[in-house]
Amino acid sequence: MTSIVLFGSCVGCVTIDDNARGVRDAKKRIQKGELAKTMPMGFYSFSDETPEYWRILREQYGIRHEMTMGKSEEYVQGFDSVMKPEIDRRFDGEFFDRIWKQAAEQHAKKSQE
Repeated sequence: MTSIVLFGSCVGCVTIDDNARGVRDAKKRIQKGELAKTMPMGFYSFSDETPEYWRILREQYGIRHEMTMGKSEEYVQGFDSVMKPEIDRRFDGEFFDRIWKQAAEQHAKKSQE
């Protein structure tokens, strides 16, 4: 395995193998029967619906939250390039959007109670 450390020795530095490592890790997880979704930094990660979204994915579909802190963008892209199509294949192509809407509806309903 060839690695290039960009700034001396540091944890989480980008190597040329990060994308391939993400692909490999996702394939291993799928072979074990595990599904996971990375959480992008942005809309999903900072809204009131987020806890409900992850609860639905975990409890109803067995999809776990894949932590991306300390992993390069290339690793995450490699991981998602394998995992997302597998999840879409199992549940349908609009799966994550549908679950987000469900989480928002459940959050709104709880907020009104």
